[in-house]
Amino acid sequence: MINSVLVFGDDLGVPQSIKHLPSRIICGIVVAEIRPHQHKTPQDLAERMHIPCLIQPRVSSPEYPSFVEKVRQINPDLIFVNSYSMLLRSEILAIPRYGAVNVHGALLPEYRGPNPTQWALLNDETETGVTMHYMDEHFDTGEIIAQRRVPIYFDDTWRDIQAHISVETDKMLEEEIPKLLAGTNTRRPQDESRAKKWPRRHPEDGQIDWHQSVHYIYNLVRALVKPYPGAFYVDVSGKHTVLDEYLTIPQVTALKYGQEGGQALRTGHVALTPLCIDALPALAAWLNEREQVLFNAPYKPIHESQHQAWFEGIQARNDVVIFGIRLLQDRKLIGSCQLHSVDHVHRSAELQIRIGNTSQRGRGYGLEAVRLLLEFAFNDLNLHRVYLHVFSTNTAATHLYEKAGFKKEGVLREAAHINGKYIDVAVMGILRDEHEP
Repeated sequence: MINSVLVFGDDLGVPQSIKHLPSRIICGIVVAEIRPHQHKTPQDLAERMHIPCLIQPRVSSPEYPSFVEKVRQINPDLIFVNSYSMLLRSEILAIPRYGAVNVHGALLPEYRGPNPTQWALLNDETETGVTMHYMDEHFDTGEIIAQRRVPIYFDDTWRDIQAHISVETDKMLEEEIPKLLAGTNTRRPQDESRAKKWPRRHPEDGQIDWHQSVHYIYNLVRALVKPYPGAFYVDVSGKHTVLDEYLTIPQVTALKYGQEGGQALRTGHVALTPLCIDALPALAAWLNEREQVLFNAPYKPIHESQHQAWFEGIQARNDVVIFGIRLLQDRKLIGSCQLHSVDHVHRSAELQIRIGNTSQRGRGYGLEAVRLLLEFAFNDLNLHRVYLHVFSTNTAATHLYEKAGFKKEGVLREAAHINGKYIDVAVMGILRDEHEP
């Protein structure tokens, strides 16, 4: 039976642990010297509970032996660690007769080490979690007591994920701490064949490389929003610009393929330029021109007075990215293209393109734009499949898409209503492995 627990943690971990531990057995609190800004809440709690609050110094500090001796004097049955940033060495771990238990905000053994939520986002994971485990002299390598899994949604920042983890941690502590104190908890060794240790991240690691994909840059930004230092880029003059707020896929695209990133999607004749408010008057005519509407879906033209609101609405979404199509020769806009219904979980999207000026049709510009948009879809958004719908009567469009690598996948019978009658719509698709840049 455990009768005394020494709690290690910060301003988040200590209150959470104390909430689930009987107050009568909490014999002290320890905070990390390297996180002085996280001391106040634990110190205030210790004062109210009339228990000591120790500060763990670095092992190289002359005060470290005194710290070890103070822990020996407290003589806890168990050390309980939650959201702590310093290693507990063997001389500390040897003191409690029932060992030391840590709450690690990730799944083990795949995410050992610091900053696991940031690494999970950068690795494009779809889930993370929390693990309660026994401690040994290494980081995050001891036997596992319990785990909870947490989904990562596409528009989550690290703050959102931490909030989800905190909820699951509370559930886990509520269930596991009574068993831990009674000595009835389970424990199992970690599978070393699946183990990975990730290094500590530093502010300079947040620098954006514009040659990386839009998808990766998007993950980097959402992994480092405030209060982290933020992702950043350096322009040609050496100026640092910090991106410490959430950005959508269209917003990241506009940066990468704008003046900031300096990257380009272009062939010998045309270039794709991200949608911007200044281009809306020129694009509006083509965005409004839907000669036919598939699936009888209503379509509301973009009125000039609605440009700003419409633009902001599009930029706030992750399921659509719109480009203007420009001629390189004179920089004139000749049309627009887009990926919409973008599903970042199943990695698919629908492609649409419109060459608005009839004098520019039939010159191969549409095919070049389609190929550029596919390059963006597969390389920048990491999609697996792009599909489109084309009227069965539009043989010219069908031929164009076949040249780009699309294959007919099926027919939607009488899915479009044109001139008072229903016609078939062909579904065409292309997979990433079939795409030839």
